[in-house]
Amino acid sequence: MSDIKFNCPKCQRPMVADEQVRFHTLICPDCHHLFFPIAKDLPKTAPFMPPPPSAARLLDVQKQSAGLHHLAGILSRVGLGAAALGMLVCFLAVIGGDERTAVISAGSGLGAGAFLYLVAQLIHIRASVLNLEK
Repeated sequence: MSDIKFNCPKCQRPMVADEQVRFHTLICPDCHHLFFPIAKDLPKTAPFMPPPPSAARLLDVQKQSAGLHHLAGILSRVGLGAAALGMLVCFLAVIGGDERTAVISAGSGLGAGAFLYLVAQLIHIRASVLNLEK
């Protein structure tokens, strides 16, 4: 490989390095500025073009996304069940006259239900982002 000459864009310190440094972030030894080296004598190369996504990759992403949405749906239902169970125990405790158990069961059931619902929503969001990234 050949050497290239370039300057720090901040302090203009002249530098010489191997051609491969153009793919790396450099730190100027004088001013500690982070930069990509730009040299006039760099060989011209074609710009990088990522390959088009293959049909197999798209199908894989769709399967992953569908699986995540399914999991999120299950978590939402489990959360709803936890909230309903907490409220049922609360109702039974009120009927039995145990207010302390009623408050604890209602809080636990609603807290667990809300937590599972939020986790399900995060999974739905991740699945949607996965679809956008394809």
